Amino acid sequence: MPSDGLRTLISFLLFLHLFALSVAVLSRTGTVSGFRSALRTRTGVSHYLNLLGMDLGYDFHLTRNMPDDFDHVVDLVLDAPTGFRGEQEVIEQQQLETIELMPEDVWPGARKRRYLSLGLSVAANASNDEIASEIPKALVTGLLAQHGRTDGKHYFRCRTIRPRNWGDEANTDPHDPRYYFNDYMADVVATGPGQWNLVKVVSEGEATQLQRQSTSDPATQSPPGSGEREGTQP
Repeated sequence: MPSDGLRTLISFLLFLHLFALSVAVLSRTGTVSGFRSALRTRTGVSHYLNLLGMDLGYDFHLTRNMPDDFDHVVDLVLDAPTGFRGEQEVIEQQQLETIELMPEDVWPGARKRRYLSLGLSVAANASNDEIASEIPKALVTGLLAQHGRTDGKHYFRCRTIRPRNWGDEANTDPHDPRYYFNDYMADVVATGPGQWNLVKVVSEGEATQLQRQSTSDPATQSPPGSGEREGTQP
């Protein structure tokens, strides 16, 4: 029979092991809160689980790596300051309230799939300027009405969470901002009590593409003969 001290040590180590497994399960179930994410990353649990090969779920592509396989997160940042573009540090420093389209306590199943479908629709139509703001405007109106907001300036965003590659940095936090890709962003401005206008935020890549299109469009260039030719007299 082992001594009392050895049994106490074994019991303590088993407790730590079961605690690490419990944190791993809780931090993957449903919408992960900041507390559960911090409990996972700041206690050294992730390093222990990686050492045993028990925390590799986020390092592998379990889908076909197509846009339809990725979850689209839709949220609304209330009372966004001027020039705000979704910086996480600004949200934390100014303690900005964020409303997520999908409730934290939503049950898996048909209802959750509807929320994910709405996010996918926003992302899929982001490049179509004619209908890009239709669904976001309806979502914004509903979310702000639920929270009793009738005025103010806010910030709407639809982001894609992409899975990690095996060669990525050794960061086991799947909610790291580097894994979020902006699909559609817009400033929300009140035009009246309970009425909203969405002004799409153009990313740097889109701005560069639009500039190239405008310079290459024949309609925006001067027609032949409209200017002076070199070597000719007026």
